[in-house]
Parts: sequence; C-alpha cells; structure tokens
Amino acid sequence: MHYIAKTLLADAEAAINKSFIQNKINHKNLRGTLREDILLAFMETRRPYFLEPGKGTIIDTRDQEQYEGEDDVILYDKEITPAIKICSRGTNGVYHYNGVLGRIEVKSSLEAEDYLQFVKRSQAVAQFRVDVRSEPKGIEGAYNYLFGYDSRAKDKHEIMRFYEACQKSGMDPVSGKVSIICVLGKGIYRLHHDGRRGFWQCARADETKAQQLVRFVAMVSEMSLQLHIKRIGRIVKDSLEISIGNFLWEPNWEEVILT
Repeated sequence: MHYIAKTLLADAEAAINKSFIQNKINHKNLRGTLREDILLAFMETRRPYFLEPGKGTIIDTRDQEQYEGEDDVILYDKEITPAIKICSRGTNGVYHYNGVLGRIEVKSSLEAEDYLQFVKRSQAVAQFRVDVRSEPKGIEGAYNYLFGYDSRAKDKHEIMRFYEACQKSGMDPVSGKVSIICVLGKGIYRLHHDGRRGFWQCARADETKAQQLVRFVAMVSEMSLQLHIKRIGRIVKDSLEISIGNFLWEPNWEEVILT
C-alpha cells in the first residue's frame, strides 16, 4: 500500500473516532454540524488547491434559488467565480453555479426521509445552468454526493433506499443527477457508465469504515479536479494534475443488482 494511502487511513481512523465522541452532544443540529466539520477537517489537506468548502445556497445567472434551505457542504472552485460572503473568513454564503463543482449532504444517521430530501435537492440543482461566453460544449453540471456516518436501515440495502426515494420523486436513479453515496459501515456506491449504459456499483464489502471514508474523499477530489479542468477549458488527459485518488488501492467494484 502506498505511503499516502497509509497516512490517509490513519487520519481517517482518528476522524471516525471523533465522530463517535459527538454522540455525547444532545443537541441534534449541533451534533450534525460538528460531524460536518469533522468531514471538512479530514478533507482540508486532501482536496485540490482550488476547491473551497462552503455552506449556504446556490444561484445561477437567472438569480433564483431552486430550493429552500441550505446545503451542508458546497464544493466551490475559487478560481472560476468568487463566492458572495458577508464575512470573508466565514463559510456561509451564496455561491454562483459556474463555480460549484459539487455538493455533499452529510447525515449522522440516514433515514428514509433523508434520501427523499437529497433526491429532491439533487433534482433542483440539476435545473441550474452555467453562464458561458459562447455555446456550451459538453459542460457538466455539479455533482451531488450523499455521506452518512450511520444508517437507520437494518436489513435493507442502502442503494435500495435511494431507488425508492427516486421512485417517489420521479427521478431516474441512473440519470447522473446523483454520483456517489457513502454510508460508513454499510457501503460506498458510485454511478458508473460503460459507454452503453449507466448503472450503480458497490465497492467490495470487506472495506473498513476508514477505507470507505478515504475512498469517498478521494473520489470527490478526483471528480472535482476533472470538472475543474473541463470548466476552465482544458483537456483532462493532457493535464499533469493528480488527486489523492491516484494513490489508493483497487476496490473491485461490483454492479449492484436489485431484485
């Protein structure tokens, strides 16, 4: 295993231990906020240099919000468009869609309603449009990620809960509006395209929580890097830039077959 991967795993173990300590906090919202901060702290030195995490809401050139409430984590490309913040040192603000590379919803313990709300917000984000100087040519929208420290589901597959939420909301689960779902101890899933069709895959079942956390952050970093390169008008395959995803072990992805 690569030195960087070993270091990431050690730090991930510490982050997960910190998340367990937050169980002593009775205030639900504060407990959730602290766990968001733990995830962001772990990402701090592992994310690409241009990627800034924020909290707030997203708008596009049409100057309208697509949904109420705030996003837990907005992944923002500070080299593309400045964020609108009241306090320059804070993270709360309004973020223009041109610079939004993704958003992460973070949950202490995922419930069925959380999946439904996540799907609805992902649908809303998909309605935003980038503002371009000329005709857009294959510009991808922001990615939607769901991260849970735990889950209330006992016997049900996490991806099945996602599919049920999609069915209730009228969203195709392989439409590309959602990219990654990670629930520590339950599994990490990604939407994959093989050139013919899109389908969901699950990483091997024997990965530890620390390995799942590392893989989630690495995948988010790599996808953000590739989207950054595309949005500034360069070609991914011609770039020497790399993310921490280049140093991880092969997870042996398997297609999720729902019955």
